[in-house]
Amino acid sequence: MIAMSGSQMFAQSTPDFEIKEASDLHPGMMVYKGQCRFGDLEQLASFDLLPAAAAYKPDPAIISGLAGAMADKEVIVFLGTWCDDSHRLIPQLYRVLQDLRYPLEKVKIYALDEDKKGANQVEAQYSVSFVPTIIIQKDGKELGRVTETVQKNIEADLMNIVGKD
Repeated sequence: MIAMSGSQMFAQSTPDFEIKEASDLHPGMMVYKGQCRFGDLEQLASFDLLPAAAAYKPDPAIISGLAGAMADKEVIVFLGTWCDDSHRLIPQLYRVLQDLRYPLEKVKIYALDEDKKGANQVEAQYSVSFVPTIIIQKDGKELGRVTETVQKNIEADLMNIVGKD
């Protein structure tokens, strides 16, 4: 296992995370473990964050409704850099947050290893068993979460969560 600091690896201010090669179940993937940022995922070629986000076309009507509703919400993301569901859903979330002009530096992202374990057992604190898991909070209280897949699309699922607030 290679332990590297995100700030050493990508010359940006990022908390430490570990990187290792994935198991034979996920060939060619790199496994991040610990807290990271979207900028770290952008640098991970196998994750394909930017091209997948650019290809996603959110529903403009839902984005319009979400714009004000997300402003006072906290977004916490648990993902697997090795996980197909994370590869599909996290770029969509990234695109939606960009379209909302949500401050991406406020998003807390925790990468879990193939055993769905993170650094400092943060996944247990949030009762996360599956990736990706996207948790929406307000004032530290969970409003809802999206786990592994969406019902309709990511923006509609977020609207269902924040619309209850």
